[in-house]
Amino acid sequence: MSLEASTLWTHAPDTEQLRRVLQRMLESDDLALLTWNSHPIGSQHPNPVTGGVYRFRGMAGLPGCTASWSVILKVSVRDPERDHPSHYNYWKREALIYQSGLLGRLPDRIRAPRCYGVEERPDGSIWLWLEDMEHLRQADWSLTSMEAAAFIAGRFNGAYLCGLPLPEPSFLRYSWMGSWVSVCEAYACGLAEQDDAWTAAAQLPSGWQAALSSIRSRYRESMGDKGHLLEALERLPRVFVHQDLWPPNLYFPEEGGHTDALHIIDWQFAGISGIGEELGRFYGLYLSKAASHGLQPPKDRLLEQYLKGLRKAGWNGDERLVRFGLNASAGLRIVMVLPKLLNAIAGLEGGGFRCLDKAEKLRHTALELLNCLEEASQLLHELWPGEAGGQS
Repeated sequence: MSLEASTLWTHAPDTEQLRRVLQRMLESDDLALLTWNSHPIGSQHPNPVTGGVYRFRGMAGLPGCTASWSVILKVSVRDPERDHPSHYNYWKREALIYQSGLLGRLPDRIRAPRCYGVEERPDGSIWLWLEDMEHLRQADWSLTSMEAAAFIAGRFNGAYLCGLPLPEPSFLRYSWMGSWVSVCEAYACGLAEQDDAWTAAAQLPSGWQAALSSIRSRYRESMGDKGHLLEALERLPRVFVHQDLWPPNLYFPEEGGHTDALHIIDWQFAGISGIGEELGRFYGLYLSKAASHGLQPPKDRLLEQYLKGLRKAGWNGDERLVRFGLNASAGLRIVMVLPKLLNAIAGLEGGGFRCLDKAEKLRHTALELLNCLEEASQLLHELWPGEAGGQS
């Protein structure tokens, strides 16, 4: 469900409402709203609970001067399927986080946009008025940028292992990965377990058939540990996480500024998770981009930087815990990627193979995720012997 621009214009803020937002933003009660305009920004396929993101610009009159301004309006819409705090995509979570004031108490060098207002609307939606990060430098997909983000993520997570209290609100204490896996499996309708889903391999080159047979076998074996992996993630040292670190949500200081600070937007998935999970989701998102550009998955390099960040924060615990969090949370993405791969194969037509390129990229991603799952299972046996699948 999404809120079309025309709907926003029907319920657009009146000038007095916008003036109040600007009073908070510009810290002046003596303010006149001179001009303003707005336009939608962001993805054409937003989060289902995001009814739109809009940039408002204009001029304001202040005592003795005028000032230009810009502010972001993010609309959150109620969704019956995502209306409980235990859901990884609980529709009210970001609004509640901003209302709690938590994002004003983040560790050093981590910043969220300032919030200038949280408004519950008559139609049941929530409007978030947020600081515009347009003046900052958005992260890109380069390895340099990704390594910098991994280091800062380590410092961010590590702060909660070294004295910074974990946030208390109940809407942050849920199993993100457990909820996400459950939702993905429901949407996939057990496709990867259905024999018929694999029959399309017959029309592929022989090398592909062998590869898919291996993927199928490894997937079935790895999924035997799924429940144990999810349980073990809940045993890891707990940290506050953003859980959606990828370039569209990450901003570095202005060009020429330090890269050891990070501004992060979109806190919809934030919560309490295990050490390394933040990096696992980060790496899982990066994998699809790496596959699209024929890049070598840089897991070890990102892990090295994340660990450096943890050490910088003062954490000197068992590195295997971090590796487990990374590999388990990244590897479990297979429940989403493998159905996409099977659907791409099913879409191949005759000798045209119009979906073959997409399938090839998904195959590379699936193989790397299986590598992660297998490493996570090995670490599971090392860290918690006797509790993993196949143990007596």
